[in-house]
Amino acid sequence: MTAGPETGLEERPVAVIAQGRFTGPDDAVEEAGHDPAAQTVRAFDGVRKACAALLAGECELAVAESADVAALTGTLVLRLLDRALLDGDIVHRIIWPDDASVEDGYPPVHVPAAAGPRVVVWSGRTPEEADAVRRGLAGFFAGLPENLFADAVGTLQRGRAAHPVRGAAVCESAAEAAAVLTAATPQSSQAAQSAQAAPGPADAAARAAEVFHGRAGAAPAVAPGAVSPELAAALYGADRIFTETADVCAEAFEAHDVELPADWTGSAAAFTMRYALTATLADLGVAAPITRPLGELVADVVREDRAARDDQEPPGEDVWGRDRRGFLAALARLWVAGCPVDWRALDPDHPLQRIPLPRPGSELPPSMEPARPLAAVPYSFWVLEQLAPDSGVSNLAVAFRTREPLRRLPLQIAVNRLVKRHPALRLRFPVVGGAPVRHLTAPQDAQLKLVTRSTTEETLVADLQRFLDEPFDLGRDLLIRAGHFTLPGDGGSVVCLVGHHIVIDAHSMQLLVEELGRFYDSQTGHDPLPAELTGTAPMLEPGSPSRESLDYWLERLDGADPAAMVLPGSRHSPSSPTFAGHTCSWEVDEETVAALDELRARLRTTGNIVLATAFLLTLRGHGAGPDLVVGMPVSTRTATGRGHVGYGVSTLPLRVRAELDEDFGQVARRVEEAWAEGVEHADASVEAVLAHRGHGTGDWRVPLFRHMFNYRPWSDEQVSIRGEVPGYIEDLFDRSRLDLQVVAVQEPDRLTIRAWHSTEVHDEAEIEAFAARMASVLRQAAAGAVADVLSPADRALLDRVNDTAREWPETPGAPGTLLSRIGPGQAVAVREGAREVTYDELLGRAAAVRELLHERGVRRGDLVALGLDRSSDLVAAVLGTWQAGAAFLPLDVRQPEMRLAYQVADSGARLVITGVERPEWAGRTPVAAMPEAAAVLREPGSAPGGADSGEAGDTAGPGGAVSGRPGPEDIAYVIYTSGSTGRPKGVRVTHANLANLVLDFADRLGAPRSALWSTTPSFDISWLELLLPLAVGGTVVVASDEDQVQPRRFLQLAGAVEVVQATPTAWRIVVPEAGGELAGRTVLCGGEPMPAALARDLLALGCRVFNVYGPTETTIWSTAAELVEPPGDPVPVGAPLANTRILILDGHDREAPPGVPGELCIAGDGVSAGYLGRPELTAERFGRHGRHGRFYRTGDRARLRHDGVLELLGRDDRQVKLRGHRIELGEVEAVLHEHAAVRAAAVVLDGDPQTDGRLVAFVETAREAAPDPAREDLREELWRFARTRLPDYAVPTGYVLTDRLPTTANGKIAYLELVVPQERRDAPPEAGEGLVRQVVDLWRDALGRPGLGPHDNFFLNGGHSVLAVRLISPLEELAGRSLPVRVVFDHPTAAELAAHLGGAR
Repeated sequence: MTAGPETGLEERPVAVIAQGRFTGPDDAVEEAGHDPAAQTVRAFDGVRKACAALLAGECELAVAESADVAALTGTLVLRLLDRALLDGDIVHRIIWPDDASVEDGYPPVHVPAAAGPRVVVWSGRTPEEADAVRRGLAGFFAGLPENLFADAVGTLQRGRAAHPVRGAAVCESAAEAAAVLTAATPQSSQAAQSAQAAPGPADAAARAAEVFHGRAGAAPAVAPGAVSPELAAALYGADRIFTETADVCAEAFEAHDVELPADWTGSAAAFTMRYALTATLADLGVAAPITRPLGELVADVVREDRAARDDQEPPGEDVWGRDRRGFLAALARLWVAGCPVDWRALDPDHPLQRIPLPRPGSELPPSMEPARPLAAVPYSFWVLEQLAPDSGVSNLAVAFRTREPLRRLPLQIAVNRLVKRHPALRLRFPVVGGAPVRHLTAPQDAQLKLVTRSTTEETLVADLQRFLDEPFDLGRDLLIRAGHFTLPGDGGSVVCLVGHHIVIDAHSMQLLVEELGRFYDSQTGHDPLPAELTGTAPMLEPGSPSRESLDYWLERLDGADPAAMVLPGSRHSPSSPTFAGHTCSWEVDEETVAALDELRARLRTTGNIVLATAFLLTLRGHGAGPDLVVGMPVSTRTATGRGHVGYGVSTLPLRVRAELDEDFGQVARRVEEAWAEGVEHADASVEAVLAHRGHGTGDWRVPLFRHMFNYRPWSDEQVSIRGEVPGYIEDLFDRSRLDLQVVAVQEPDRLTIRAWHSTEVHDEAEIEAFAARMASVLRQAAAGAVADVLSPADRALLDRVNDTAREWPETPGAPGTLLSRIGPGQAVAVREGAREVTYDELLGRAAAVRELLHERGVRRGDLVALGLDRSSDLVAAVLGTWQAGAAFLPLDVRQPEMRLAYQVADSGARLVITGVERPEWAGRTPVAAMPEAAAVLREPGSAPGGADSGEAGDTAGPGGAVSGRPGPEDIAYVIYTSGSTGRPKGVRVTHANLANLVLDFADRLGAPRSALWSTTPSFDISWLELLLPLAVGGTVVVASDEDQVQPRRFLQLAGAVEVVQATPTAWRIVVPEAGGELAGRTVLCGGEPMPAALARDLLALGCRVFNVYGPTETTIWSTAAELVEPPGDPVPVGAPLANTRILILDGHDREAPPGVPGELCIAGDGVSAGYLGRPELTAERFGRHGRHGRFYRTGDRARLRHDGVLELLGRDDRQVKLRGHRIELGEVEAVLHEHAAVRAAAVVLDGDPQTDGRLVAFVETAREAAPDPAREDLREELWRFARTRLPDYAVPTGYVLTDRLPTTANGKIAYLELVVPQERRDAPPEAGEGLVRQVVDLWRDALGRPGLGPHDNFFLNGGHSVLAVRLISPLEELAGRSLPVRVVFDHPTAAELAAHLGGAR
């Protein structure tokens, strides 16, 4: 089946070759690099219609609004993709017309062009506009890389409309063009032309004069002054058309016995030059037609000058130069005079790649007032617009809907009446002399076009948001726009007013809506216009801050730390924010409104203060503060200015200290006092304060506060249009500068909480929960005291997560212990290598141990140290110890003797059982060898049992002898874990603790019949590997030390069992070697944070993967998460095990709400008996909760997600603060783990965190990468990888590559063994030349590194954000223009930065 022609057309993609906001179609086409007069251009109100017209061949270029394609914004210039690529267009995006899907475009490809002179052209409608274009191009060429010069000239020649007032210059480089256009005023170039009528030889003086100004149609096509003998000599023999035409002329003159002179002088030569040049230019498209035959023209010349017959010597070789520059100068003069030129023919072999060029700004009408600099508030908005151009973050809008459709023309007139009435709506802020100034347009010069668009119920909100987000050009646009959206059928009309915050505020918007209705009604004859609206309203002028107010705020804010306002658990602010946001709102319920009224009456204050207090306390409950700084807007309008439109707001940086355990009324009084004092000093806005105080943070987006609260009374009693009170369309804003802005909208009949938030920082679920908690704070305060910020939904979620009660079936023998579940039989209990041990044999051997202990005086409750490797001997020793009623202390005999000696002595062990002669570390503690009798080892395939097996089984009985059997609360084992003081501490784990853990996993994993025992016995997770299979009658498969360290051997064993457990560090070593061995196996991973990359790798191997978590003090594991889908970081650790409860506590032991980080505490049946012989430490680390009972403080930071899943966020002692920024080192490591070349990573803080501190990453490289540690390429790659995923301050700037990270005996990374190596001081490399050398010198001085070279990374050589900011000023001096603060981050080597400074616009 073949597609028809129409289908083929539909499959042709369409290119977006320009996008933005334009004054009209011609403006848009020129932005795309095309001359509107040279193409068939049509405008459309939608992309789909435009694509259809292009496919049908109705136009070559289409200008379309993007309203019907959600993935696109603004106005677009469209062209068929194949033609766009052939014609050198920039392809920004690609549209597939069949389904309007959008793809990324292609990067431009610049082909090197032949060196030589070119004609730079420009034009304008007026001399002033043409001169403005020339000045703009001078600056453009000053920063243009030379390899783009030909494409820039070609774009000017072929991609701009040729207006009447023209200019041209002949230049050979971008640098020359910049210099010539800078100096070439129309007066100077005209003077030069009059002094030298015709271009001469290509010397410097002549070149400086090769600039031409004129008006099209003011000069003949080929005037005598346009040619010279030198030009003829240059073209003859070099240009084919000129040479052939001159030869024809020469033959014609010879017919009259006239020979052309060698020096091209005389009338015959002059005629020949003009005639040949005319033909040459005609070939290039210059219209200068010759209407008379050549013979007649020659005869006329001969008759006029008989002296032309004089014989001349033939020209010599040296006369015939190739001065193309002279020819181009003549061509330039002809173009200026109005001759059309086919510029493509000048350079036919060079494929043009169009590039963006500066467009002339339309001349602003005269200002009604002298230009004046901006005050602090408008200047801050202007700066924000430069930092975040095209973001629309400062746009403000209101949209209302009428039931009846509105008429377009009266609405258009009403909108312009608003613009003429209010001066603020006629303000612009152009840049003059490098600084923005205020420009006020007169009413008669201000016209605003009403934008009319059709929409549907389904697309209305998206269409309004797109209209709202369109950015303003502060220098050119009126900073207000109006949209009229029509709906099908009886849908009525929607009117949207959008203004820039620099000229308008929310109160102004309300005024405009009121007045718009009155203007519309007066136009339609519905109501007469009130007299007060007939004149021009006064300008709302910003005031100047007093010194007293500035001093007040500077003192008030002294020592305030913006970083303290970051809500723990929120995402990092991006280094290059998009200001993406979202708005949501809730009507406050009656109970909360009643609580608000009660507090307002009790405290004798306003609703604003009560709500602001609740807002502050809710922030505190989320981890901000306690020294809180929030923004609170206050109106600066006087009574007479309430009807004036403008920006009449001062945002007070309110600083209040608040704690949840304080009386609500006391906090409210502090808020009220701070508010009252702030209002007294509101003349100093926060922008003015910042200008004197400085930001104090690297986050320019939120320099002083991240959160804002606003109380806004609202009434629509004054709003009417056609007698109807319109409805409002809420929650349109999808941009947010702040992390969170809460507005309490008080209407006569309801209270609404509306929240704007940054979606780059918060999720909508977090903001919804915040609003619910704020309401909970109000209700609690009205009822008495605020205990916490938990909402009813929060409490329900916490109860559900901790609903883990479970009863385990009892077994005879030793109820409540695992001992009663390990019974006799002929099944294989332990397999080690080629040997197998049955349950009968194992219990018989255990009975022998029990008897040994009894003989050596061990009693119930005593502790027996077991210095045995993983083996059936150790299994028997454990069971025998339990049968004797004692507890065991596992020892790893490979650990240092001093550590072993300390554990034996500190524990008070009654006996040491070991398989070797008496070790020195046993000290004075008695030592016994593992008894030999009572156990029979059976080789595979031999008869079951043995001579002593029955006797051993009979002696032990189920669970061993009952005389010393333990109870559930007896200690099962003591295991030592590292202490923060360096002194290990023994953790006492009871039988009930251990039984609950093992039975949970037996149930969770489906009673697995085998497990691999691979972990060292001194690491508590080892005992789950052993006891899980024994508790269900399964088999323990023992891994030797060699099996443990050799991945292939480990995998071979793992493939023969059901359950395998290891730490993430161990799994990272094994996984790269794995084939299909782990498919179908259950894998437990825990002991340290599991990177998401490792989880994905394990899932890809076909495992059933569990991420498990738990400290030794709560018995091995306390939570588990089965990972079904590949997770992201942090990998969740799931939910609590059976009979286990989790609490996230803040610094005051209050339960943190879901989503908010705090210290993870664990309660329930896994909580151990505490530390051996350390009652003070037990009291410190173990506490008691009113609902959950006894709990353990883990020291781990965690949060409960809103779906009830637990996430670990790192340890408190792995959180560092670097130059004021809090950084989770675990988060940094997780990012590095995502890199393909990284097997493991450990990050440490090196140096002084306040000054020269930096993060250093120790990286264990993957085997396939295995770079030489001395190479820099992987370090550079890792740095660039990290900086795309982390905020700048959290990116490691040192990288140490290693084959293997050091690990502890438990298989975890040994952070204390990571030592940052001393840096080498090699001989300094060449610094480069020119701008590169200057940048290198700057960096060497700033970093104190004389050996720094052009290609060394600034940040990998000690640089950080503070140093980068300090370098901006000297870099701006080098560049000769202002630079964004991110320039060093984006171009981190001197060579890259120098190239950017020379080439970026």
